[in-house]
Amino acid sequence: MHWRCLSDQTFPVPYQQFVYEEYKRRIRELEELCKRLEAVLIEAMQEWQMVPIVEALQALHGIRLIAAATLVCEIGDMHRFDNPKAYTYNLRHQMRTEMSLIAARQLTGYLS
Repeated sequence: MHWRCLSDQTFPVPYQQFVYEEYKRRIRELEELCKRLEAVLIEAMQEWQMVPIVEALQALHGIRLIAAATLVCEIGDMHRFDNPKAYTYNLRHQMRTEMSLIAARQLTGYLS
């Protein structure tokens, strides 16, 4: 985040400035939490057989450690798909199914 630019921001009303300072403080706390969680994740992944796939996914723009590890955990063994089209079809089918369930719940008023 652009902390230097943010630190120059001031508000005329003291209450607004207080809220703004608290907001910045919380962002810093959450950034530190993310760093600690990533460190634990890196340690936990040391013995994981899927580490090469996680590392390969991080070569994609916008994919970092947590997103890559999440994708690998959700998808599982990618070799179970005969080809990329099989995976794409299964994913689209699953998404359609889930979306139709959500729509049905919203129409009936039933929300779990």
